[in-house]
Amino acid sequence: MRQLLLGVSASGARCEGGFNGPGEPANHWSAWERTGKVPRGAGGDLWASPERALDRAAAAGAAACLLSLEWARVEPAPGRPDDAALDRYAHIFSLCTEREMQPIVVLHDLTHPEWLGEEFWLTPGSPDRFCDHVTRVVSRLGTTCTHWVTSRQPNAVALGGWVGGRHPPRRVGALSDAWAVVDNLLAAHVLAYEAIHDVQSQWGPEVTIGLRASSSYDWQRMFVDLLCGPALGVAHGTLDGWVRERRARHDAVTPPRGLLDLAARRLASFGAPFGATLSVARPPSPRRIEHEVFAYAQRRGSADVDAGRGVRPLDALLTVWRPPAAASLAAPDALTSGARALVARALGTRALGTTRVVRVAPWEVRPDPEALGAWCREQAALTPGLALWIEDGFATCRSTARADGWDRAAYLRAQTAAVAQARASGAPVVGYLSGSLCEGADPTWPDADFGLDVDRLPAAAERSPVTDR
Repeated sequence: MRQLLLGVSASGARCEGGFNGPGEPANHWSAWERTGKVPRGAGGDLWASPERALDRAAAAGAAACLLSLEWARVEPAPGRPDDAALDRYAHIFSLCTEREMQPIVVLHDLTHPEWLGEEFWLTPGSPDRFCDHVTRVVSRLGTTCTHWVTSRQPNAVALGGWVGGRHPPRRVGALSDAWAVVDNLLAAHVLAYEAIHDVQSQWGPEVTIGLRASSSYDWQRMFVDLLCGPALGVAHGTLDGWVRERRARHDAVTPPRGLLDLAARRLASFGAPFGATLSVARPPSPRRIEHEVFAYAQRRGSADVDAGRGVRPLDALLTVWRPPAAASLAAPDALTSGARALVARALGTRALGTTRVVRVAPWEVRPDPEALGAWCREQAALTPGLALWIEDGFATCRSTARADGWDRAAYLRAQTAAVAQARASGAPVVGYLSGSLCEGADPTWPDADFGLDVDRLPAAAERSPVTDR
């Protein structure tokens, strides 16, 4: 098994700065910032002054650094790439290498250029347009990076933009459109994966996709299964039945944490474009990802049969971990045990939790290291040979301490211990990234403080065991 790399991560919107102001590159959050729907901030100034943050990360023992490359910055107008911006990114990635930190570059991190429109990922040609962008970027950056994340949190893009209304275009309950967005994002990953391997074939790149952790099979693990199906021996015509089997396994191994979690899972499985569990008349969902994955497997199937590599357009899986939100969205105390049993039987599960239904802020969700370790072990069993990366963000409130008493040091100790135990049991976890490298306003949670803020870290001489490799 590869050596475990511990590191940090930084998102462009939160950490880089220099977006959406006068004369600055504009991404599709720009209108929301101008109208005050989300806060406008300078970010962590990583674009202008990367050395300070990277020096502190290296001093703390980081061996890897995940950074975003913002599409709006490198192509501020249609067909007019900014070579100076690409050169600046190459310089920043080289600074990581000079400090003996492996750069891992995210090519799509929740944002895209404003000129593409808020509903860009709903348009049929979006995967091909994204692939053109990726090919240009990777060709230009050469060997400054060989570890790529095609898209970070595509499931959050679809859920936030078309179901929950927390991201542009602020649609609510548009499930069929959300699935179309997912289909395009996954198809874009396959096209980008092949393009990167073609451009960097002599250097052996590692290409992954970053998925936000979800207790629902359909909003996380199904994405991985769709990409890995052919490598796991799934025939083209049997995909839907296989997805239903995998969903049932997920629900058995990871039972719902309460009524709300169970209802969300059932709703997702009823409307999913693959392996739907309810036969109703509805418009067909796009399934371009199915075509792209099996076409790729047919083209590359004989390239390398080692653990499915070659027929699987995925070299590793990055999971953006948060303690399961379902832990705080469970069955209400008001239900009697008999009522809970009746509801559970009606919905096809064995039991329901008993905690109160309450929506909580991210800094109030209780950490669950055991859940992280269990997730790693189960994913290793589901996709043998697939390397796993964890990006893990601990949230606090900028104005108050956490009510549950957890602090960042205790959290990191507990989480890295869980990862170490998972590795000891055979789970191929190869990287753990603490998010984020530096702080800036998160447009969806402006009061939240995530990850390692380099401006508040102790000096290198005051390093503690939790920041030491």
